[in-house]
Amino acid sequence: MRSFMIRSRKSFRFPALALTILASWAEPAAAATFAGPPVQPFAQWGRETLAQIDKDFWQPGSRLYADTANFKKPADRKGSRHPAFMWGCGVQLTALAAAARIDRIAYGTRLNTYAAELEKYWIVSDGIGGYNVQPGMKNSDRYYDDNAWIVLGMLEVFEVTGDRKYLDKAEQTMKFVLSGEDQVLDGGLYWQENKKESKHTCTNAPAITGLVELYQATGKKEYLDTALRLYAWTRAHLQGPNALYWDHIRVTGEINKGQLTYNTALMIRANCLLYQATQDPKYLDEARREGKAGIDRWIRPDGAVADSGRFAHLFLGSLLALAKLDPDPTWCKTIDRTLRYVHNKLKDRNGRYPNVWDRIPTAPLEKVELLDEASVARAYLEAASPFPLPKPIPAAKPGPAPNPTPTAKPNPQPTQ
Repeated sequence: MRSFMIRSRKSFRFPALALTILASWAEPAAAATFAGPPVQPFAQWGRETLAQIDKDFWQPGSRLYADTANFKKPADRKGSRHPAFMWGCGVQLTALAAAARIDRIAYGTRLNTYAAELEKYWIVSDGIGGYNVQPGMKNSDRYYDDNAWIVLGMLEVFEVTGDRKYLDKAEQTMKFVLSGEDQVLDGGLYWQENKKESKHTCTNAPAITGLVELYQATGKKEYLDTALRLYAWTRAHLQGPNALYWDHIRVTGEINKGQLTYNTALMIRANCLLYQATQDPKYLDEARREGKAGIDRWIRPDGAVADSGRFAHLFLGSLLALAKLDPDPTWCKTIDRTLRYVHNKLKDRNGRYPNVWDRIPTAPLEKVELLDEASVARAYLEAASPFPLPKPIPAAKPGPAPNPTPTAKPNPQPTQ
């Protein structure tokens, strides 16, 4: 019996929140309370996208989703494809979780089944378990970022189902993620277990987010302390002067200054969670700053996003998290405008979506990936679903926010 507090579904005391985008424009306060039913048509669009995913990717024999669907090669339609890589699995897991939050009867069993089947990716290597890039492999090929995403997914499944085993799995997986930290570059998490060559925002930012959520779920202060340490490191080493986040820093100190939506997205979400956990307004102020900088950088007036949907859906999710704490209607308007652009401009006649969210397809797509289709489903369903807002746990007020100026000397040109 563990001595720490576990918040089971029965003990959750979350308000029944839902995104009511259109109403929030007229009444800014509504964006903070999210009163009202799930928004249409996002729920329907999400259900349609999940149905198309089942048709294109589900493999009944393995009870897993395939990674790709190639409509020019008939063999690819006969179950000969390899299973999805772990990154795509994590996005599909969160899409199903969002669907189950809307309709437990229709999606609850599917969510539990898929979460259980992901155990086929679990491997113990060097004394620690974690999710491999593919199932059934004898050797470990694990990525710390893949596992950080799965932590977030398992925490969401725990919230939706109330089943403690998913919280346990999130904790076990976080142990692997944190095993990627050392004192090279004064801290931070690596990207890949077998090639400790670089430390990426896409590992550190979701890890911070998962740590704060684990703190909220368990009351273990060491999770919050670790989150604050990684938060300080990430801002100091990987945040650019425009408030957005660079891709990674190599162990040599060279910085890849590419800026993708998902890196900033997870730091916005981390700031929102840290504000909830500590009640320190500096985190909410930083979330606002990063959110506005991201909209200016990536979102066009018509709703197109200058990035891939596999990254951009997380940026929309971060704006949703921000909208629940801040009444500025900008966040809700951006979500609404972008999702309508994705549906009305990007969906082909077969109900499939391209990788990028700023180029309109001119013909039916010939090949799609689970990662891209699941990202669209997740975006729709997250915007439409009641999304619990955890009560903050009293915690010691942290020290001042770190200087966001990187301590490592940046490389004048982004590395490839």
